[in-house]
Amino acid sequence: RMSDLEIEIREHPFGRFGFLLVALLFFLVSSALLADSALAPVRFRVFFTVILIAGIYAVSNDRRALLAAIALAAPPVVFAWLGLFADVPSAWLVSHLTGAAFVAFASGFVLLAVLREEEVSTDTLLGGVCVYILIGLAFAFTYGALLEWDPTALSFPPHAGEWTSEVRVAETLYFSFVTLTTLGYGDIVPVSETARMLAAGEAVSGQVYLTVLVARLVGLHISMGHRRAP
Repeated sequence: RMSDLEIEIREHPFGRFGFLLVALLFFLVSSALLADSALAPVRFRVFFTVILIAGIYAVSNDRRALLAAIALAAPPVVFAWLGLFADVPSAWLVSHLTGAAFVAFASGFVLLAVLREEEVSTDTLLGGVCVYILIGLAFAFTYGALLEWDPTALSFPPHAGEWTSEVRVAETLYFSFVTLTTLGYGDIVPVSETARMLAAGEAVSGQVYLTVLVARLVGLHISMGHRRAP
């Protein structure tokens, strides 16, 4: 009989991280292409909720992690939808902060799962990609929370349409991934000290993660070759 401290494993029919990766890609694409549409507020929240569900699914092979993920996912979902139906000034701030906390937790769990693998598999590669996207997403939510607290923290280029919350989410996602990949186009600029610190930290995090991931995958590949050698 397994104790509460032991990990309860259950098989995922589509792999542990495939659903999460698809949900993340849909969220990024929809946020970029549909930010100005009339249904953007609903679509954003739907895809945001799907991401959280996918994150819960990704960690559901560990009972304790599953319970923690559910507890962390509840506040961002509640406050995101609350902001749509009620005028709650702090709804976006709380949703962004708690969303960043959930994404950070999910990325840490997936990263540990990838690093603990003994063989390179499709699921390992998908998990590695998920972690990279989750890092960018966590920082994007953090920038969003920062802008709710200090609207001048980032300097944005002129926007032709209405500056809605969904447009701002799309802009912070863009800025986050441009920073994570160290492209640095310069159209969105961190102004406050906190924003500069976050941007620098994200750029370093992205490079360190890629270095660690590549080293781990190469090590696993070499190890697999040695085990299969006659």
